[in-house]
Amino acid sequence: ARARFNPTANGGDADEQIPPAFLPNYTQISGTSMAAPHLTGIVANILEANPFLLPDDVKSVIARTSTPLATYDEYEVGAGLANVHAAVDLAMNPTKVYGNFGFTGKGIELSREDAPDVSGTVAPSNSRNHAMTVPSNSRFTFVELNWGSIGEGEVVVDNTNVVVNDLRLVVLRGTETIATSDSINLGGLFGTREGVKLELPADGDYTIRVSAGIAGLGVAADQPYTVNVTHYLYDPNQLGSLAGLDTATRKQVARLVYDQIMSADGGAFRPTDWLTRMELGRALMLGARVPQYIPNLASFTDVPSGTPASLFAESLRKEGVMGITGTTFGATAQVTRLEQAVAMVRALRLDNDAKALAGTTVMSGGQPLVDNAQIPSAQRGYVQIAIDKGLMPAFPAEVREIAPGQFAAFPGPRFEPTRKVTRAEFVGPMVTLISTLFGE
Repeated sequence: ARARFNPTANGGDADEQIPPAFLPNYTQISGTSMAAPHLTGIVANILEANPFLLPDDVKSVIARTSTPLATYDEYEVGAGLANVHAAVDLAMNPTKVYGNFGFTGKGIELSREDAPDVSGTVAPSNSRNHAMTVPSNSRFTFVELNWGSIGEGEVVVDNTNVVVNDLRLVVLRGTETIATSDSINLGGLFGTREGVKLELPADGDYTIRVSAGIAGLGVAADQPYTVNVTHYLYDPNQLGSLAGLDTATRKQVARLVYDQIMSADGGAFRPTDWLTRMELGRALMLGARVPQYIPNLASFTDVPSGTPASLFAESLRKEGVMGITGTTFGATAQVTRLEQAVAMVRALRLDNDAKALAGTTVMSGGQPLVDNAQIPSAQRGYVQIAIDKGLMPAFPAEVREIAPGQFAAFPGPRFEPTRKVTRAEFVGPMVTLISTLFGE
């Protein structure tokens, strides 16, 4: 709820994401100060549903029912987004199997490699560069810049360290800026440091640039600092054979497997296997942050209750992503391009937009699809949005070898809605979906 006498405290653009009907009474602000009262309200609801729960029980209920944030590590986001409906349901129905995703932790083990620390001194309004080499198969590379306060004894004002300069950290590859961190640190309230995390960085040479900005207390003095670099490496053998995949796709596979969005069971990713409906469902459940939901009566006759498959299927149905009609889910059925397009657009929560385009002619690059008639009228909007959002491509005109020494011409652009999808073909669209939803 917006503070009546502080209408702009949320910042300049936060209200743009709030439906007009909720303004001017509500706003949004990020931070633990905002999360705490909401979580307190959830605890109150849980204890009203079951007043006999102990504090550790309440914590477990919140963690087990949370919406997973698979693209982050636990140290970043804990168990995920709190889900008040599921939490109250579990408090009242403790036998329901919430949080049963069929796995724990991450899908790839990482090894830590610390680079030698680098120390230096930067003059006011100047910069210094340091070389950094990222090894092959780095899942994460963390770069942290630390610097001290005035004097060895540290000047303390209101429990904050006052520093001479506010430093800025930039990581470059060639002339391209890869990451930047530039918080205001003069007060030192959160420590005199800047840090960045590089996700699946390309191996090779980088530049770390340390710049001195605002001078604290009117003092123009050189600022000593230290740079710490830590790499977390994965072994690609954990993914099995990825022959035939380019380097970028291999890195995307590593990302999705690490985040448990896709599996590499038994050290095999199986890139050429057909994607199944349950594999698609698992990816969308975890990658598109679908809230957990377990009904009192099972919706599907072909998915055993209490299993990870049941949790995925029921949650996807409730969110309107997959399995929203009928009493069977078809977990092992192979996914077509049309089915993938529909599910991914629904995962973007653009179902109404897609329905509004029913019956239209699907376009790609300003040209109608040559196989538009093969796409059911009611589902053409999903295909159009999937193409427009870059989730799935339309194929151009091409000449293809259909048998040894035999070639055939295929017109374009075309979508091939009934064509089945391999696990490797799904990797790029899934990464694009995550990026579209969350900018990650």
